[in-house]
Amino acid sequence: IRRNVSICAARVRLRNREISICELLATDGIQRSELVGSPGPFACVTLFFRKVQRLSVRKVNSMKKNRILDFSAALAAYELWLYLAWQDIRLRYRRSKIGPLWITLSMAIFCVALGIVYSKILQTSVADYLPFLAVGFVVWGFLSGMLSEFPTLYIENAAYLKDTHINPITILFRATARNVFIFAHNALIIIGIYIYFDIQPGLVAFVAIPGLLLVLSNFIAIGVSLS
Repeated sequence: IRRNVSICAARVRLRNREISICELLATDGIQRSELVGSPGPFACVTLFFRKVQRLSVRKVNSMKKNRILDFSAALAAYELWLYLAWQDIRLRYRRSKIGPLWITLSMAIFCVALGIVYSKILQTSVADYLPFLAVGFVVWGFLSGMLSEFPTLYIENAAYLKDTHINPITILFRATARNVFIFAHNALIIIGIYIYFDIQPGLVAFVAIPGLLLVLSNFIAIGVSLS
């Protein structure tokens, strides 16, 4: 509030329109005559901030409710974002004869070449080093792919948001599903290496499934804030 303006005549910007403090307080049945009288300007300011606080709480509660509805609606439309995610992968590799398997082939060549070279440099067995390298690269590619895509997610999909009435969370689920599909293709490399070297991880390997679900849910929450 400017120093040369009366507190009761001061104007604030609320919900994209300019109103006076008295107009704001009048919504609670408080009149200008009651503010200008004995309570003085400090009582006016106190009542004003109480009103703003109540409006802020209502707005936050409304936003939380809308976000929950957006998430539930996006989960219900799982066929849409699964189809869009698979179409993204098909369109990316539509000119390749092997199609989406090119993702697996390129990652497999990279892991095998790097595993052989570094096992010689570190003077360790390829059978011991390559499985750890493959698991690390596949998981890191999955995590880094989502982290690098989320900040510009809605910028790259601005056409969908402007031209069609689509849930924004659906765009987030689409990007997540696309990275999950790529991760599933690359997971074939780990399975192939374990079969080739006759490695039996045992029942402990099934612990990775709930761990992957926890990481995926955490990255969806991170994607909401980053995007």
